[in-house]
Amino acid sequence: MSYQDSPPDILGLYCLREGHDTNVYTTLVDVREIIAQLPPDIVEILRQQRLHFQTSDWVDASSIRVQQGRAILEGYSLHLPVHWENMVGLDEDAKSALALLQEAIIAAKPHKVHLEPGMLVFFNNQRVVHGRTPYTDLWFDGGGRVVNRAYFRRELLLREEATRMI
Repeated sequence: MSYQDSPPDILGLYCLREGHDTNVYTTLVDVREIIAQLPPDIVEILRQQRLHFQTSDWVDASSIRVQQGRAILEGYSLHLPVHWENMVGLDEDAKSALALLQEAIIAAKPHKVHLEPGMLVFFNNQRVVHGRTPYTDLWFDGGGRVVNRAYFRRELLLREEATRMI
């Protein structure tokens, strides 16, 4: 969702079905922990408009405004694409900064949440990098894991018309 100008502030995950692989976890890492692992000059590059997000091949990008040169770090808010390979540095220093950022994310110790049916988890999408551990017992029999996502933006919640009952 980060190819949008304003990605969701809050993300909710609701587990409908756990699936066969009960060793799958949602991973959460605080952006501040990641930034603390990076040299100040790399952090500064991530705050500059030196990166580009591409859309995945399956996305119809005809209605999406593509922004050349954008920052992915604002304060402690990190805007990452859904797929890492969709993020491109526009110069060699930006490419190096992305590589170091990816290393810091991989090296971080994530908080792991095992979602079971009926569980609902909300987190600040601007302050947390989230992911999922790999499947180790994946079947294609229609009984796999089902997790619904919900996206929320603060600016919509603060509008008067959003607070009225219909």
